Amino acid sequence: MQRPTFLSLLAAFVAFLLSLASCSRHSSSSRLMPELVQAESIMYDAPDSALRILQGIHPPRSQALQHATWALLMAEAKFKCYIKQSDSLVNIACDYFLKRDDAQRKALALYCKGGIAEDNDDTEEAQECWLQAAEEVDKTQDYGLGYRIYEGITNIHAYRRLTEYALESNRKALEYAQKSGIDAYIATSYMYAGRVYSVLSAEDNFADSLKQSIAYYQKCIALSEKTNDDRILSMALGELGGLYCAIGNYRGAIDLHNRSIGLTKGEAEKASNYFSLGKIYKELGQTDSAYYFSGLALKSPHIYTQCAAALSLYELAKEEKDVEGMAEYVDKILQCQDSISEWENSKTFIEMQEKYNEQKVLNEKNTLELRHSRQFRQVAVVIILLLCLIGVLVYVYQRKLFRKERLIQEQEQGLRVYSLRMQENEQQMARNRARMEVLSARIAEGEDAKEQLAEQEQNLRLLQEQNEALSRENSELQSRIDASAASLQGVRRELEAQSRLSDDVLRLTRREADLCMQLLERDPLLHRLTTAPTYLDDRSLNEMRDAVDRIFDGYTHRLHHRLPTLTDGDLTLCCLLKLRLSIRDLATVLGISYDSVCKRKTRLKERITEQLGPCADIPSLDIWLWEF
Repeated sequence: MQRPTFLSLLAAFVAFLLSLASCSRHSSSSRLMPELVQAESIMYDAPDSALRILQGIHPPRSQALQHATWALLMAEAKFKCYIKQSDSLVNIACDYFLKRDDAQRKALALYCKGGIAEDNDDTEEAQECWLQAAEEVDKTQDYGLGYRIYEGITNIHAYRRLTEYALESNRKALEYAQKSGIDAYIATSYMYAGRVYSVLSAEDNFADSLKQSIAYYQKCIALSEKTNDDRILSMALGELGGLYCAIGNYRGAIDLHNRSIGLTKGEAEKASNYFSLGKIYKELGQTDSAYYFSGLALKSPHIYTQCAAALSLYELAKEEKDVEGMAEYVDKILQCQDSISEWENSKTFIEMQEKYNEQKVLNEKNTLELRHSRQFRQVAVVIILLLCLIGVLVYVYQRKLFRKERLIQEQEQGLRVYSLRMQENEQQMARNRARMEVLSARIAEGEDAKEQLAEQEQNLRLLQEQNEALSRENSELQSRIDASAASLQGVRRELEAQSRLSDDVLRLTRREADLCMQLLERDPLLHRLTTAPTYLDDRSLNEMRDAVDRIFDGYTHRLHHRLPTLTDGDLTLCCLLKLRLSIRDLATVLGISYDSVCKRKTRLKERITEQLGPCADIPSLDIWLWEF
């Protein structure tokens, strides 16, 4: 009797353990709220509907699983609906799921965190999160998520021109896409492979890479045609058209762009293709067609396309010496730039409103800084008014002096010399202050080499001493003017006119510098180079030099005319220094070591000093190139 009883108890105990194991396997989904399960089920096909469901529920923080899952799905829905957000929600999900043995949830949380970081321009964190997510998703069978993770990694590697890594991550993305059976994922993977191989062919000039790029684009086009996916098909046609244009196959590029236009429904996408066609016809020398398609691109709802089309039309009008057309397109370019500025200001305001609750302390600090800045501007206005008052007084005194008799003309001439000397000193002091601000910033950053920093500190001291000397000289000159004015009653129209002319020249110089900076920000290559420097190949360096020449009035041509022995490498380095890049940024852009940049700057300064002669005054190479 005891043996059957023991066996029955043992069997019941094993059944109980199995039931617990079964419950543990399904506890994650069974314990979730029905609304969360519903939102997750429609997340892929209808993220906007999932977002509305999630916005209607707010699980309490005491229910950790419910709250973490809600935060994760809410962050994913916002990310898929292209709603910019902070990482507060996804951090809640990461804090919970990264401590649990759930590879799929870990991968999803890390993927969303990486996507949010990329939207907020933090590429380093995005790459780190996606690489961790890739390790977790490899443990699962969520092939769609695996594709999206490796696609993000491919995008980062391609952007940084790490083509070998980009090809490997794209291979993984294509593998997951094929396992998922989703044709849109497979076609997009082909398109990304085409992009990476096109970059590789441009960098290394490999014909095989070019063939691979074209082959992948053709695969993407064939699959998109088969599945009637017009969105991906139009993108692939446009990109392949751009590749054909780059290799000189203009007729093939025209056919592809025309097909893309026929498939594209959005006006902005059509205008982009029109703009590309305009560029192609311009290269072919067919001016009428170039005018026609660039004019169509000018009607784009996308303000950046309008600006680029207006610039292209301006260049066409310039080639044909059409002065009226040039004036019309210049006005259009200026209107586009104003609209871009207004849009960016509006976008910045919206972002500040969204982050207000999370960054209240930072905003208070910014408010305090703005208050200080406002006070500084008020003081500056008072100083300017005082200077204007002094100028008026000087004008009155000079006006009285001009009514003197001929016998006091010698003293009046002395006053002219004093006044002109004061104006020259004021202008020199203003230039020195601008130089001092840049040198102080460079010294504070401490990115330059020790010898460079020592030279900059010495230059800063020299500029300070020069300003103090000029200030003392101005005080002496003012004293002489006052002493002479006490005995003279002549007019001073000539000196006042010279003063106004000097002020106008200084104001126009500042305005030209401001306009150059605005154009610098509008140029995609230069803006990306000054904000997030990356390595540039020879072709990109040539494009950078052309852009600097356009913005700074033929900068390299003027340098070559003044210093004819400078090499192309020297002129390229001069252009990068004109953009005020630090030594660390120069090392990144040129792909050389930090010490090599310092040596090249030293040799360049010696070469310039040698050509200008022993009387050349070049206290700092950077400052001399900025002001050239």
